[in-house]
Amino acid sequence: MSIVIADTDPRPSIVDVVSRHMPLKKAGKEYVGLCPFHTEKTPSFFVNEEKGLFHCFGCGEGGDVIKFVQSIEKTDFKSALTLLKIENCEYKSKNRRYKKSAEVITQWAQDVNEAISERLRVLGRGIQIARDALKQAEAFTSEEQQRLLQELSASERKWQILCDLQDDLFDSKHREYLVEMFLQRNTIERLVGYG
Repeated sequence: MSIVIADTDPRPSIVDVVSRHMPLKKAGKEYVGLCPFHTEKTPSFFVNEEKGLFHCFGCGEGGDVIKFVQSIEKTDFKSALTLLKIENCEYKSKNRRYKKSAEVITQWAQDVNEAISERLRVLGRGIQIARDALKQAEAFTSEEQQRLLQELSASERKWQILCDLQDDLFDSKHREYLVEMFLQRNTIERLVGYG
């Protein structure tokens, strides 16, 4: 199974389409402007040309160029395709390939999440044992206490890294990074001890 990460997209440039409806200013890799879907004084509407997506941090509206046209023109999917001069069959074919890729990546994320959960259970038990042992400090020499503290500190760092990774896998704020994480899956799987 090959993963479609990048392919020739039948959709027009999202920046070009959005710019026809509202002014945008370049801000790093993205473009920013006042959201056309709600009233605001400070720009919270971002457009990412590379990803072909828009998102408003004020009202939560977001999606691709087709979704933008649907929302701004208050029209349905087929009419948006017509306005954008996209052949429906061409879009569906590419969309099917992207959907299959998304399913593979989502399944990978779920499998890694299960591995992280198991690793967190093991780490959690180890951390609790170390904490309990430290309560009985008089039973250990100062070198043993120091070693135990170092092991506890290392385990707590691993715990935090794994929790952050788990959040990144399923937090909607980080969804755009899931493909990048999938591309770095060998590193992530080694970190988690998955596979």
